[in-house]
Order: sequence, then C-alpha cells, then structure tokens
Amino acid sequence: MTENKSKNDLAWESIFVELEILEKIEQDGFFQISSAQINKHREARLLTKFDHAVQLPKIFQKNKLSIQPIFRGGYLIGTFDSYFKLPKKHLPDIIYIGFPFQTETVNPNNIHSESSAILCASLSEMIDDVVGEKTKFTVFGRMSTGKFSYQIENTVNNKTQTVNVKNSQCEIDRGFEGESKFAIIEAKCESVDDFIIRQLYYPYRLWKSKTSKEVIPK
Repeated sequence: MTENKSKNDLAWESIFVELEILEKIEQDGFFQISSAQINKHREARLLTKFDHAVQLPKIFQKNKLSIQPIFRGGYLIGTFDSYFKLPKKHLPDIIYIGFPFQTETVNPNNIHSESSAILCASLSEMIDDVVGEKTKFTVFGRMSTGKFSYQIENTVNNKTQTVNVKNSQCEIDRGFEGESKFAIIEAKCESVDDFIIRQLYYPYRLWKSKTSKEVIPK
C-alpha cells in the first residue's frame, strides 16, 4: 500500500534530495535554507509554519528534525528541541467569571476564533487575574524580532546549537500591558499536545529588549 503523502511531504522530499540536506546535517549539525530555495518546489509560507509537531512533514518526523526562522527568508533545519509538550495533568476546578456589563455585540457562548477568545478573556478581566494586575491591550500582529542569539538543544547528541536571529518575523496574538508587567498571549481554539516554543520565545526576546517591565509569555 502506497504511503499517503501530502503536497508538503512531497515538496520537502524533493528539497532534501536536491540539496542533500540529511548528509549536510549529519556533517555540520544543521542546514541553512532560504525561502528562494524552498519556493522552487512550493511556496515557503506553506512549507515552514508548523505550530505543532504532528504537522511536520514526514521526512522531518522520521529524522527528528524541525525548522527555525533566523531572518526574513532564512531558516535553520536541525534535530532541535523545538516543541514544548503540554503536561498531562488534571485540570483545576473551573472558575466562572461573568462580563462586567451586559454585552450585545460579543457573545461569550459563541467563541469561534482565537481573537474572540482573547477578547472575551480581556472583557471578563480574566487576563488581569492571570497577570496579577490591571492591564490594557496594547500590541498585536506581525513584527520584526530584531537581533538576538539563543541556545537550543540538539535532541540527537544532547549538545546545544547557537541560533543567531536577525530581523526574523514574529507574530503576537495580543499583548497586554500593566503597571509592572507586559503579557504576551498566544491563544489556541482547540486542544493541543504541544506548541512550537518560538511562538512565544521570539516575541519574548523582542519585547524584553524594548520594555523595562517584566515580560510574561502566556
């Protein structure tokens, strides 16, 4: 029976063969690739965004690989510990919080997107409760990371790899600023087992350099 492969699977298999990626990762520990090289096979925007490990193409999963953006149009492929597994534990008792007034334009019983979920959490002051102080919604959307470096673990040899980031793109679902804290919120509308750490880490590093307040990724 032929293995069922997606367009992403087939595109990445062709890229790996053409650029001898596995051989170069074995030799150097990583492989740097550009969006121009990826675009020859399929649009890079479709081949580089994998929020959860289960979304990775089969050739990545088979070889324990992941991909990290390092600048606009540039990526690093390696055996990186890129995903945080959410702990399997019992949920705490649900705390019910009402809206501060009767709204007609927002229905908390009909949350259909990440944006509406964050909006309801803000209106109900749930964000304030989590942060520990009164906050105001201040930033959202795509932005440049600026320049920074970090260490990421190699899951094969247990060594660390230095990743240098320069003006890569990151996105914040919502940012809420309080008197002493700035919270970066990443929302999910479905139950997930893990998420890619850079979704919170890249915005964290960006805003850590821009504000004197405590930056809290959530």
